[in-house]
Amino acid sequence: MWLGQLDEAATYVEDALEAASLVGCNEPRSLAEAVNAAVSMWRGDFAGALKICEESLSPPGPEPTQYQSAILGMLGNALLLTPGI
Repeated sequence: MWLGQLDEAATYVEDALEAASLVGCNEPRSLAEAVNAAVSMWRGDFAGALKICEESLSPPGPEPTQYQSAILGMLGNALLLTPGI
């Protein structure tokens, strides 16, 4: 992603999301979703990134966990960059 190879990064994100679902732990999934949102934003799809963040955080719990900090950071970026919000 940092090298601008967004198609390759998106492929790795898909693999990471699949692996995270097999592990059954929230932390890897949250990190993979944060990278997925970042790739979407770098592609100019701010609404898509916002949707990824919102879906990652639902259903909402009583408060965010430490595992959600990466996706919460991406949510802030998506909110700032999404037109009309």
